[in-house]
Amino acid sequence: MQHWYVYHSTEAMGRDYASSGESAVYSAKGRPKLCFGDMIWVIEGSTGMCKDFKLVDRFVNEQQDHGSFVKNGRPFKLKISGKSLLPAPIRLNGTNNAAFDDIYKNMITKQKFFNLIPEAQALALLT
Repeated sequence: MQHWYVYHSTEAMGRDYASSGESAVYSAKGRPKLCFGDMIWVIEGSTGMCKDFKLVDRFVNEQQDHGSFVKNGRPFKLKISGKSLLPAPIRLNGTNNAAFDDIYKNMITKQKFFNLIPEAQALALLT
């Protein structure tokens, strides 16, 4: 099992992650390295004046739908979904969470929104 970080921007998507009512993420690329059973970690952020980042979902890749999807006017090729394993969102910024700091500096600020992360780093987001 591999762990994948996905970023959900409330500004770019025009809504918060929870409003979709499902544990699902979309990719503009096919993602051939993503396997069934992989863990998906969804971080949501608002990059406005008040930056607020939360771990909003964690689920196992149980279903992959390939095709053409349009969400908020953006085209996607892949939908990944599963059942949520996170009972409630976890606030990440301002909590001295080194795992989040690393993800923020090396992925969020560089707009790398679908990347592998080490299991230890992923699990550290839960604390």
